[in-house]
Amino acid sequence: MNERAGRIAVELIEKTEAVVDPKTQKTKTKSRYTKNEYLRAILRVAQQQVAYRYLLADSWYASAEKLNTVLELGHDFVVALESSRTVARSEAERAQGRFQAVDTLVFPDEQPLRVFLRSIPQAVLVSRQVFTNRDGSQGILYLVSSDTSLNQAQLTTIYQRRRKVEEYHKSLKQNASMGKTPDTQANHFFAAILAYTKLEVLKLRHGLGHFRLKAKLYLAGLKAMHQELAHFTA
Repeated sequence: MNERAGRIAVELIEKTEAVVDPKTQKTKTKSRYTKNEYLRAILRVAQQQVAYRYLLADSWYASAEKLNTVLELGHDFVVALESSRTVARSEAERAQGRFQAVDTLVFPDEQPLRVFLRSIPQAVLVSRQVFTNRDGSQGILYLVSSDTSLNQAQLTTIYQRRRKVEEYHKSLKQNASMGKTPDTQANHFFAAILAYTKLEVLKLRHGLGHFRLKAKLYLAGLKAMHQELAHFTA
C-alpha cells in the first residue's frame, strides 16, 4: 500500500441535539450526524490525501452502506463480519431471498467462499480463521473482501496490518488516558495524541515499548515522591 504524507481526518463527536428516549421518557443529547455519516465524510477526505487499495476495519464498519461507499470511491475492503451476518451462495439465491448466517457456511479446505451480501451489488469473498486465545480457548474470525482474487493467506496477511492500529488505540487509552475524556473533549483529545507522540519518540530513542516506559516513569515518580516524603518527615 503506497501512501503520501498529508492530513486525513479526525472528527470529535459533539452531542448538541436534545431528544427524548421513547422508552424512559428521559431527555438525552445526540450528535447532528451519525457515525456512518462521519465515516463516509472521512473516507471522502482520505480520498484526496492518501493513496490506498484496501480499507481494513472491524465488524462495526461492515454495514452495506459503508462498504458501498468504499466501492464507489474505487477501493477494496477487507473487514471483519459478525457470525450472524447473512449471505447468499449465488446470485440466484440472492434473487430468491435465500440467505444463511456466515457461521453455517462450510469452508472446503479452509479456503474463502465467493458469496453475495445483501445490498452489495458485486460478489465478495468470505473467509473463516480459527485461532487460539491466550487462555487456551478458541475463537473464530470471519472476514469479507471485495477483492475476489485473494486467497486465504493473502486475506490474513492484509488484515493483520490492522494490528498496529489496535496497538495504537490500546496505548492511547491506557498510557495517554484517552479513555478518560472530560467535558473539555477537544483539548484532552489533542493532549492525549501529544502524549502518545512523546511515547513514540521515547520508544525509538530507548528501545522500550509504551507500557514498559509508563512503568519506568511511574517507578521514577514513586521514588521521587518517597524521597520527598522522607524529607518532610525527617
